[in-house]
Amino acid sequence: MKNKQPTIRQFQLVQALARYQSLSLVAEKLFISQPSVSIQLKNLSERGGWFVPVCKALCTICLR
Repeated sequence: MKNKQPTIRQFQLVQALARYQSLSLVAEKLFISQPSVSIQLKNLSERGGWFVPVCKALCTICLR
């Protein structure tokens, strides 16, 4: 059975996204690639739960 709990890294990404409002800036600040940020946020949003609306809202901010 797959672990459905979000990782600490995924929470860090959401927090950084709220702060910087830019996927590329999040990647730069956390020293990871931008595609890695996108994949982690996608994985987090696919898990369901309370963080789905948060991820969608943050992604909406980033895509403005």
